Amino acid sequence: MISFDILKYSYINDEVFFCFDFNEDLMAVEKLCESIFKFVVDIDTLKELLKYKI
Repeated sequence: MISFDILKYSYINDEVFFCFDFNEDLMAVEKLCESIFKFVVDIDTLKELLKYKI
């Protein structure tokens, strides 16, 4: 059996450390940016749909 010693850290009370670690992970930053962009597009689509329903 393979054992990995992975350090676990809680970010609950350490927002600064979370932001630093998050910004070090390029994939996480890109995925969050992509998701926010898609969310904004969905909001605009919803607004257009609601414009015709109301």
